[in-house]
Amino acid sequence: MSKKLFLLLVSVLLSIYFAFNLKAQDVKILKFDGLKSSLETSGSRLKVVNFWATWCRPCVEEMPSFLKFQEIYKDKIDLILVALDYPSTIDKKVLPFLKSKGISQKVIVLDEPDPNEWIDKISPNWSGAIPATLIVDKSGRFIQFYEKSFTQEELEKTITPFLK
Repeated sequence: MSKKLFLLLVSVLLSIYFAFNLKAQDVKILKFDGLKSSLETSGSRLKVVNFWATWCRPCVEEMPSFLKFQEIYKDKIDLILVALDYPSTIDKKVLPFLKSKGISQKVIVLDEPDPNEWIDKISPNWSGAIPATLIVDKSGRFIQFYEKSFTQEELEKTITPFLK
């Protein structure tokens, strides 16, 4: 086998490997109505919904706190990460980010180009800044909204009272 053919074969196999590896994370693209419907569905656990983006430094900095909190309370909460990156950037930015951070939690990319159409439906007090976090009770009711970043300790103090 010639060197050129061998290198081409290796290149193709590596491309296939990385393509399948990046697709391992299940990322859903939803319009706001789809997101709202999934959040309002009653369930057995509290939903913690974090609005973030790969380009948002405070969002990236707080992400480990949310992941650790979800691991501690995995039987009591559902963590839903809502990425506000453009849907067209899923393959080039969102999936590589999730893989590099080892994030396997449910991720939704919100496909709504005009934030003015949906931000007030999450909270009339939301300026649109991220990170932001919404708490949804077991019956699907939006019960609390925070426009701020969290530390691990702040998550404990803020969210655990809702678990009772």
